[in-house]
Amino acid sequence: MLDLVIGGAKDLRRTLPQVDQYKLDEYLDSIRAVERQIAAIKYRQKKRPWRRPEPAPESVTKQTRQRSKLRFPLGTSKVITYR
Repeated sequence: MLDLVIGGAKDLRRTLPQVDQYKLDEYLDSIRAVERQIAAIKYRQKKRPWRRPEPAPESVTKQTRQRSKLRFPLGTSKVITYR
């Protein structure tokens, strides 16, 4: 994406004061960093695709539900996750 606007940014940079040139360079560098992070994530996803975790055994989820029924009325738990 940054490659598309680099030509316009170079023209703009020539017309800016030095302080603004520095800010423009910072901004473009941060966009480049985000693009590199996105590329790295895509590479990792291709290398090792995501798999859905296996569900917990029914006995574990039943125990968790029973504990949560006790904890909520007592106010000792505010959040519960089921896996």
